[in-house]
Amino acid sequence: MSRARCMPGAWLSPAEAAGALVGPAHFACAWRQFAGRRVALTQSGRTAIAMLREALGLEEGDEVLLPAYHCGTEVDALLACGLTVRCVDTDERGMVDVASLESAATDRTRAVYVIHPFGWAQDLDAIDAWRRERGFLLVEDCALALFSDDAHGEPLGTRGDASVFSFPKSLPTPDGGALTWTTAWDGPARLRRPPIARTARRMAGLVKAWGKRRFA
Repeated sequence: MSRARCMPGAWLSPAEAAGALVGPAHFACAWRQFAGRRVALTQSGRTAIAMLREALGLEEGDEVLLPAYHCGTEVDALLACGLTVRCVDTDERGMVDVASLESAATDRTRAVYVIHPFGWAQDLDAIDAWRRERGFLLVEDCALALFSDDAHGEPLGTRGDASVFSFPKSLPTPDGGALTWTTAWDGPARLRRPPIARTARRMAGLVKAWGKRRFA
């Protein structure tokens, strides 16, 4: 298993978790989603998306195909890092197919951004085969699919050239995200330390709300 910068608190001693909050550290992570991939922890899934242009070696203005069924934060982050977004039709479940991707692709398309809605896997076999034939890069958005598997029992997020995760959507944490990738990119030169004070305030609010529900 590759060494990865792992989420504080996941199989760590209290001392290790405290050290990870103070500065960057590397730990062996047991999550299947991270095995064999390079990992950078971020403050949020949105921050991870904003790093995709560098991770994939894309140029400013390159086009990314994105399902029309999305929450909007993906588009904001992609636009913020200088990429162009082209929406693709989906069915009533939020799923895309190769025909929709084919009709939306242009000569500026460089990557396909696949969102696994609510943990349900997109048809990666067909999409992956099509995008490889076209020479497009693949991004898997696993914000709502942290521990989901595809039809073959493989964890979602392990087939894309890059994958993004958002921890609060699956775990009891106020912040946290991750970017994983397989390209030659060396990773971010420097990530800011997490905003400990703000995170602590949000955590205090969550604990207070839990206490009211638990003991009311």
